[in-house]
Amino acid sequence: MKGQDFVIIHKKASPREKIYILVDAAKRYDLNEIYLLPSLREMLDD
Repeated sequence: MKGQDFVIIHKKASPREKIYILVDAAKRYDLNEIYLLPSLREMLDD
């Protein structure tokens, strides 16, 4: 909307599904210059 990206997640999705949806969406961006927790960085690299 108006040049901004957003993610829609069904409210009945499990926590695990929500995490994977958000990780998949985050992979679309260059996050090299942003600090991320090592565990999150590992998820993005997989």
